[in-house]
Amino acid sequence: MLKLAVLSFILAYACAAYYEEEAEYWIKKTNSKKMPWTAGYNKYLAGKSKEQVMRLMGTRMDRRGLATAPKMYHNVDAAAMPTMFTSGVDKWQSCASTISYIKDQADCGSCWAVAASEVVGDRMCIANMGPHEHNTLLNENMPGVVMSAEQIMSCCTYCGDGCQGGYPIDAMKYWAWTGIVTGGWYGSNCGCQPYMVPPCGPQGCSGPEANTPACSSQCRSGYPKTFTADQHKAKSYYQVGGTAAQIQMEVYTNGPVECAFDVYSNFMSYTGGIYNQTGGQYLGGHAVKIIGWGHDTPSNMDYWLINNSWNVTWGMNGQFKFLRGTDLCGMEEQCVAGMAKTADANFKLSC
Repeated sequence: MLKLAVLSFILAYACAAYYEEEAEYWIKKTNSKKMPWTAGYNKYLAGKSKEQVMRLMGTRMDRRGLATAPKMYHNVDAAAMPTMFTSGVDKWQSCASTISYIKDQADCGSCWAVAASEVVGDRMCIANMGPHEHNTLLNENMPGVVMSAEQIMSCCTYCGDGCQGGYPIDAMKYWAWTGIVTGGWYGSNCGCQPYMVPPCGPQGCSGPEANTPACSSQCRSGYPKTFTADQHKAKSYYQVGGTAAQIQMEVYTNGPVECAFDVYSNFMSYTGGIYNQTGGQYLGGHAVKIIGWGHDTPSNMDYWLINNSWNVTWGMNGQFKFLRGTDLCGMEEQCVAGMAKTADANFKLSC
């Protein structure tokens, strides 16, 4: 019995040490070669087993729905595109707090819904450009407009299975067909349907996988509007034409986009620079929000500037740079968005 208990402890420790062991390996391998990106330890992933890391990859990569989705193509004038661009900084400054907002999907494979909710909020703000109340919530950097990831992952039955994964294009379709309500982050008591999965916190989390919250067609207790009155629909949804230039034109014209990509284990230890080379085991699909791009002169590399949903304790305060123009990890073939309505009203975050 004692031997069995010792063996169980050893196995549990070995599983929990997966991230630290992987990080140690990639720190040595990556940093010794002077790559354009640096590897290090991310607090958000501290103590996670391989299983716990993999369940963050909640985007299904079979591309279901993309083949039949409407496509958005722009007449691209490459010469007119700025070399460096950041949404909320170089354009749409009144929406800066919304666009820069870093979320925390917690121990739930809801990246597909979280990134979608970010794009919805950004584009609703951009389309209307009005001033909004700012609220300091958790690590949200005073977002002005926050739409409900909770509703998307819990109620969109054709989108996927909530914490067990889903499809970004269907989340955009849901925005257009059904409409999305407001919803602040966990514990904020803001908006119609705040996120109900507890955040991992500054030291990461290593508990059991979260269950998908039950779908509800009601707003939280005390919210001043009905669920129906709080719903906001897009004018359209679509896949962005699958080239870097098309994505740039879409972001520059209409705002941030949601993109899916394949994740390998070396990405988990990213702490800065331009991620440009996969390494290690394939872990699954992940969805994120592209907010801009740039060019690094020393390395002569073009990159995307991206918001992740692993709290501000991962990467560059929750962001990362990713090689642009080569379709690395399939990212440039899998970007989606929707067109927000103008003259939309009553989406100011109410707490």
